[in-house]
Amino acid sequence: MNDKMHSDNQTTSLENLFDQARRAEPQFSDDTFTSKVMAGISRASQHSLLETSKAFNWMDILGVGLGVIACFSFIEPAQLVAWVGNTLLPSKLVLSPINLLIAGLGMGTLAFGGWWALEGHRRL
Repeated sequence: MNDKMHSDNQTTSLENLFDQARRAEPQFSDDTFTSKVMAGISRASQHSLLETSKAFNWMDILGVGLGVIACFSFIEPAQLVAWVGNTLLPSKLVLSPINLLIAGLGMGTLAFGGWWALEGHRRL
């Protein structure tokens, strides 16, 4: 019971405080102040987001360049191509209906996932 009275007193004093602020500052009494603040926040967040994405693009390019330089400083390109050709590429390929079905389902899932990541989540 005492807690309820305490919360009611806090609510009343908070409402009184906001009423005083609205009377003292007429721009707080309508929605123009709030809409101006929200527009400023959205402009600032879009600007910082664009700057951040540009910085990450340059960091990605720099990282790829450093990785290529490090890779080719330890391994000669001819050795790397020979290793990829000998170990990663299959020497024999067996096509069965099950393999084709699995490959088709995998590609369809990847295509749907790419579509959903770009556009679909806005529509669903």
